[in-house]
Amino acid sequence: CFFFSSRRRHTRCSGVSWARRCVQETVIKEALLEETSPSLAITLYNIAVTHCDIGQYDHAIPYYERCVEIDKHNLGGSNPQIATSLSELGYAYSRSHRLQEAVEAYLEAIQIDVKNFGEKTLAVATGYHNLGLVYIDMHQYQKAQEVLQKCLKIKEEVFRTNLCDSSISNTLFSLGKVQIKLKLYKEAEQSLEKALKIDSRLEGENSFIPSMTLHQLAVIQIQEGQLAKAEAQLKKCIEIRMNEAIPYDDDYGEIHVLLGDILSQKSDNAGAWDYYQKAIHIYVNLGKDSAYLEELQARCSKLQQQKVQP
Repeated sequence: CFFFSSRRRHTRCSGVSWARRCVQETVIKEALLEETSPSLAITLYNIAVTHCDIGQYDHAIPYYERCVEIDKHNLGGSNPQIATSLSELGYAYSRSHRLQEAVEAYLEAIQIDVKNFGEKTLAVATGYHNLGLVYIDMHQYQKAQEVLQKCLKIKEEVFRTNLCDSSISNTLFSLGKVQIKLKLYKEAEQSLEKALKIDSRLEGENSFIPSMTLHQLAVIQIQEGQLAKAEAQLKKCIEIRMNEAIPYDDDYGEIHVLLGDILSQKSDNAGAWDYYQKAIHIYVNLGKDSAYLEELQARCSKLQQQKVQP
């Protein structure tokens, strides 16, 4: 008797070398179009997971796709295991920038989970959250807000006895960022303040996770003209990141740009120049688009033309 529900990440054999895995893939490719056995679906799934684990998302996709086809053939279209594979496939699509296909995979997975378990389950909430992140990447912020709000509502019901859960704060954080994009600053501030309260309790106030929320709150404060408060928040973000040795990323560059903008508005041109230069250094290391680097260079040149030397 074979139990389909046993297929999970831990089912793959950790002792199998990558070389052996490649040989296994060669054999599997020859049978992909004809074989429909459940055991092949398991192997395909595990190979796909292995590719994802090393960042080869585009390589994982055909294995996930064929795994889903086989499972649908053997199990019908609404088995919960298919939803799991579709969710993994959606993630691989999103990381490969095949965003519309990611949306379709996540929606199908959500539909299956709702049919099997009802809407108020963590699996459905996770599906909505993942779908919201894809909509963000597609700049479809209204759709992202709608599904993230659905996700939040479900999570608050599921965790009603423990609302200080990191899963809730993750959704609140993503929702707040979307609401900033939609210029719903009051709603964004409420979402982010709730996330900050949860994360500060779970992680400590002076840790990296809460600092990410402080960064987004500072964006709102700048829009509302609260420059001193935003400046303090952003400087705290830098201090936390330096203390925890967080690697460079786009957020770190943006923090320096925002501080440069604040000091420029305060006529502290030397300080603004310094932050813009640090942002340029960060973005160069990240391989940022040259057009944006040129824009920052132009800001620095403007400050120099005002005969203010750093």
